Amino acid sequence: MSELKKKKSQKENDSSKSLGDKKQSKETEKTLQNSSNSSTSNVDITTELVSCKYPVYCCSSNNNLIAVGGGGGKASTGVPNGINLFQWSKQDKIHRFKELELLVTPDCVSNMSFQNDKDTLAYGIDYTVHVVEYLNGKFRNQKEIDIRDATSGNSGLNKQGEKYEIQSMRFNQTNDRLLVLDNDKIIKIFNTENYKLLKVINSTHLKEINSFDIHPTSTYLATTSKDQSCKIINLLSGKVEHTLQYKHRKQTLAFRGCRFSPDSVYLYTCQSIPKSKQHPGCSVVSKWEFLNGICKEIQSKEFQNSHNTSFELSPNGKYLAIGTADSMITVLSAETLSKVDKWEPHGFIITDLKFSPDSSSVFSVSVDYTCRSHLIGQNSSSESNHMKIILILISLIVLILAYVYNKN
Repeated sequence: MSELKKKKSQKENDSSKSLGDKKQSKETEKTLQNSSNSSTSNVDITTELVSCKYPVYCCSSNNNLIAVGGGGGKASTGVPNGINLFQWSKQDKIHRFKELELLVTPDCVSNMSFQNDKDTLAYGIDYTVHVVEYLNGKFRNQKEIDIRDATSGNSGLNKQGEKYEIQSMRFNQTNDRLLVLDNDKIIKIFNTENYKLLKVINSTHLKEINSFDIHPTSTYLATTSKDQSCKIINLLSGKVEHTLQYKHRKQTLAFRGCRFSPDSVYLYTCQSIPKSKQHPGCSVVSKWEFLNGICKEIQSKEFQNSHNTSFELSPNGKYLAIGTADSMITVLSAETLSKVDKWEPHGFIITDLKFSPDSSSVFSVSVDYTCRSHLIGQNSSSESNHMKIILILISLIVLILAYVYNKN
């Protein structure tokens, strides 16, 4: 596994540093597998748990399919690398998964993207994009794209002298473009008809980009970075039009996660700061209006005292799901930013999450080798029922006390 992937798990959760390291010991691997197996007994009626043979770093969903990727890296750790493809169906509020295919890969898979409404999946290893299609029960290779060019990476190293590699990728809404982000903070745009390079965009970020999203009209790109900024880039001109920053309690927070709304009106971002001796830690979600190239903050809300590790907007634009370093997932209303649900699906860091196509459930993956689905609102219903019981008990106590008082 690359240094970038190791840093991802090491920095986001101190308690699970060894989990993300490709050189983890066999004893640690055995502990993780035992943890994964034991957690199966805790599955409730609204949650289905799937265990993989490797730590899982990414996921992507499309229609009724979910792909997950991860692995132990190129080193001989005994932990395999690969992509698992599952079929996702909902029956009487119970989400069940059927494994369809296992694709063995030569190295850990930490980024992937399905085409919209198609069974074509792209994933990155080192500096190569692999495009495969799930057809007739098998993954079929379509294309391999070496993203190195004269702008960066021809020597196999990036501008900082580190291993040159892909960080993330996304297809646009109409599936005619594939955007690939490298660790030089460069975005490369490919035509999906022949996967020819069309444009190279310099994000101008000073540090690693941790998330990006494409505007539904394919005219803008939003990026978030460890340099504590979110940038909005015009894809036609290639120029940065807006640089957003956010302060909370006199602290400048680092952005991690951005999503445009399906109706093109809003941009949602998540920004946070880890717990430290100087700061208690927090995560804040912001809603920005983005119309006619003008971006302005509409509303922001702090929802957790731990920094976020993942961020996603539901396909129907109604919910935001945020995974945090304390292994919790919080779902907020995209309209009001009020809490809808909150739960703890994994025992270790949540590395990625996605909504189901009908926006009713959240699928999450973790370095603890597990993948899990949760029906939104189940925990809120339980909390509501608990509150009702508590109120009834209080009312009974008041009535009893009143009866005793009147009798005396």
